Amino acid sequence: MIISHKHQFIFIHCRKTAGSSVVSSLSRFLGPDDLQFSAIKDGVKSKIYPPKRVLREALKEMSVKDYLAVLLGRKSFWSVVSSAVKKKYSALMGGSPAHAPASTVATVFPDEWRGYFKFCVVRNPWDKTLSDYFWRTKRLSEPPTFDEFVNALAGEGLLGITPLNHQNWDMYTISDVLAVDYVVRFEDLDTGLAEALAHTSVDWDGWMPHMKKGADRNKQLVRRGYREHYSEHTAQVVEQLYEKEIKQFGYTF
Repeated sequence: MIISHKHQFIFIHCRKTAGSSVVSSLSRFLGPDDLQFSAIKDGVKSKIYPPKRVLREALKEMSVKDYLAVLLGRKSFWSVVSSAVKKKYSALMGGSPAHAPASTVATVFPDEWRGYFKFCVVRNPWDKTLSDYFWRTKRLSEPPTFDEFVNALAGEGLLGITPLNHQNWDMYTISDVLAVDYVVRFEDLDTGLAEALAHTSVDWDGWMPHMKKGADRNKQLVRRGYREHYSEHTAQVVEQLYEKEIKQFGYTF
């Protein structure tokens, strides 16, 4: 998530919607006092660094153990910075400040929420769930099947997959009412972002790094299209899990 005082916008970083790539792209335009809660390590890979305020607050939050871990090479500097930012704002915004609910952001930053342009990216839930599966299981030596994963999301056994906080709905709605000014569809990402950013003072050039391009464990399976991975049952499970989002945006299987 980004809160830009310089350009007066709030970007809501929804899960599995190219959020890291968007944040990294937009962070090039941020002012020294802007806030960036996500994709700090991802941005640095492309030599895009967080605002000075973020670094300053992270350094104050870092412990002696953190500094030693960096000096001894046990952790990267930017990994520790990212963790320190999360630690600082978790007290105000919950365990995942990068994906805080809209109601929380509105409470913690009331003036910015009222006055800034707010936007997010949404994605077809069936497509998003498949992408989420590959992302969450990519380091498991014996990953669950996709069917098992979908059933786990529905609460039918955790399978060691944590965290299972997979919903985006509360991040851009308050009391089930859309609370952002513009919604970009993942399926039309470049055009949607250009239209959204036209409401801000960002002179966006259309460039975005592809941060998670190596996340899918089996590219051939992904290229087949998400529908081929679903059974009738798992398609219905996803429909039930994301019923509000599907209804709001008219998504179909």
